[in-house]
Amino acid sequence: MKNRNAHFINTVIYLVFIGMFSACGTKEQSIETKSFFSLKDYFEQQIQMLEQATYPLKKSIAINDRTEQQQLDKVDYKTELAPFIDNDINRPSWMDKYVVDSLLDAGRLKTITYQALEPTLSTQKIIIQYNENQTIEHISIESENSTVLSDSERKLDYYPLKHYIISNKETTKTGDIVEVEIKGKFILE
Repeated sequence: MKNRNAHFINTVIYLVFIGMFSACGTKEQSIETKSFFSLKDYFEQQIQMLEQATYPLKKSIAINDRTEQQQLDKVDYKTELAPFIDNDINRPSWMDKYVVDSLLDAGRLKTITYQALEPTLSTQKIIIQYNENQTIEHISIESENSTVLSDSERKLDYYPLKHYIISNKETTKTGDIVEVEIKGKFILE
């Protein structure tokens, strides 16, 4: 009986030690990494959908008071939507550079807003609006850029599979103002 109890205790101690050492050696720690909404990933998906479906684009470009319109049957959507991707703020080094605000309506996400905390950041504001089905219905981006030659303000609006608008106002250091507005409407057949 003593042998049995001693053997049982030794087995229990052995299993406890094995469990402790194996847990120490193989335990994985999960590190939670926060991230922002990825404009890059979202627009790459949009580009893929638009290019696979080969949707034509009705495009207008207005420079100050001159406007030109055209319909493009073969469209490089990667180029067309590049300004949206260029404003992606989903970078680990920028996690503390933006304040994030979410608006819920009846427990559903309605809006996410990213506001820059520093005026030196090019992308100043991103607003992502969702519809009642929790899919994106509008993305709005405001950006600013300043060089030795000019200051520019840009506003970008994207309505998935409908249209986009890119407005740019550039003021040169001599006071000249150039306003450019590009509108693209997807022709869904």
